[in-house]
Amino acid sequence: MALNPGPGHRRIPCPLCANGIIRMASGGGTLQCSNLKWKHSGFSGGHCTFTTRDRNSIPLKPGERLVIRDFSPFAFARPAD
Repeated sequence: MALNPGPGHRRIPCPLCANGIIRMASGGGTLQCSNLKWKHSGFSGGHCTFTTRDRNSIPLKPGERLVIRDFSPFAFARPAD
């Protein structure tokens, strides 16, 4: 079930690969691509290397701000009345 925080919210595409979306890493305030490159016990996956702790480095459209809803980052712009 996908989190739907309501009007004015959108998922943020990865600024590096444009294929993934920005997510919060478990156990910390790090923002990373959903297609993050990984390797464990001889297995590997993903292809992107985008990760940051600087919330200002996340590209947003004019008038948007970064908000966290249920540990998921979204770009939020107040909907027009």
